[in-house]
Amino acid sequence: MAVEDAKGDTPLHLAAWAGHCEALSALLAHGADVDWLSGRDGYSPLWCAISAYHIDAARLLLKHGARVSRRSASGSGLLPLHQAAVTGQSAMCELLLERGAQVDGLDDERSTALHYASACGSGAAVQVLLRGGADVTLKQRHGLTPAHWASHKGHTEVLGLLLSYGALVDARAEEGATPLHLAANRGHLAAVRVLLEKGADRGVVAEAWDGGEGTAVQMARAKGHGRVARVIESWPKGAVRE
Repeated sequence: MAVEDAKGDTPLHLAAWAGHCEALSALLAHGADVDWLSGRDGYSPLWCAISAYHIDAARLLLKHGARVSRRSASGSGLLPLHQAAVTGQSAMCELLLERGAQVDGLDDERSTALHYASACGSGAAVQVLLRGGADVTLKQRHGLTPAHWASHKGHTEVLGLLLSYGALVDARAEEGATPLHLAANRGHLAAVRVLLEKGADRGVVAEAWDGGEGTAVQMARAKGHGRVARVIESWPKGAVRE
């Protein structure tokens, strides 16, 4: 059952993409390899089911022994939980965790599922991962935490969740950028307010981020986000720390 089509998919991959549980059952009953990686993209059938939002197909594959630790061979080292998180599938994340997925499993960039869910803005997926024990302080290769990603994307609900679970409001990336720098740099006023309410330090100087440097106020001004800069400067509870 390892015959591949022009795209490198086996019949099992195609059935998983389609969410066709009867076909999956028949193929598995006839010896199809549940963890076979497709020839072109290096994806497992479980990965395909997750990518296509087919939770029943994913559940069936897991029942037949699909490994939650099976990484894609695409060069990024992504795990099934990463794919569920980046697509914001909270129920899929919960299923994978129930089947033994490591909540803080790392890809080749040292990203966790929480990094991906935070970047995509899925509050439901983030909540599942946090309840499952995800570490909010883990940094990717370049020092970005999940809170950095939520700030960068302007996902205020997710940012609030992360902070309520102990995310460091002034966590610094490699060049010194904090979540406040990233939110200000993108002009995300609501995220800026959330961070200031949690006591974000306005005086931190970042050496370089996305073509800018300096304090969050300086970055906001450089990108033309005048209102954001004014809010940061005048924030009553966020005085610059000595």
